[in-house]
Amino acid sequence: MFWLSVKLIRSNTTREIALFSFLIPVIAALCYLLRPVNIIAALFPFVIVGLLADQDFYKRRTKQMLLYGISGILVSLVLVGIFNFTLYGFYFPNSMEMYGYEVVKTPDGFINKIKLIFYLLPDIRHILFSSEFGLLFTSPLLFVGLLLLVFQVFRLKGIKKWMLLIIYLLVMGIPTAIILFLQEEACAYGFRYLFVLAPLAVMGVVYFFEKAGRSAQRNTQRLLLLS
Repeated sequence: MFWLSVKLIRSNTTREIALFSFLIPVIAALCYLLRPVNIIAALFPFVIVGLLADQDFYKRRTKQMLLYGISGILVSLVLVGIFNFTLYGFYFPNSMEMYGYEVVKTPDGFINKIKLIFYLLPDIRHILFSSEFGLLFTSPLLFVGLLLLVFQVFRLKGIKKWMLLIIYLLVMGIPTAIILFLQEEACAYGFRYLFVLAPLAVMGVVYFFEKAGRSAQRNTQRLLLLS
């Protein structure tokens, strides 16, 4: 996904733009088939292109990317539907159809769902800082890298910054929500759902090293080593 996104940014011909714009959603669909939470990989190119591409890139290639990207999305939906129907007998099955019960049980009513979300939010501190499974202790590179990526996004200006922040919130929020909601016995609860964010974390560290001064680089390296 990262390779395709970088190649898309560097592409100079219509053929290359068409190829990479089409392949990105197809690869995202394959990621989803490996594990449903990996669907957030479909948002990775927006973060990568948003940080690395310049304004000229959007002016010259937006229409082409949309055209071939939408084509890739349609093909991906067909492929996922065929795979699911062959395996489960449903084109787009949910947990009730697959297992006979709801994996994530939420209360009825919009207000009650919002209340549940606010009730679960304090558990985020365990995801980040607990000594048993806290992200800071179990995967400091993931923790620091994601923070550095947020820092780089905040350095942008205009609507581009806010669009990337919304996308970043979705990328972080989906796997975090899965962890928060799957806190029942025999559920597939685990911090491993955050490991899908590892490529973005590595990008955050590398991008920070390229932009920051030497002193900031040394301090970050020390922090990662000590962690």
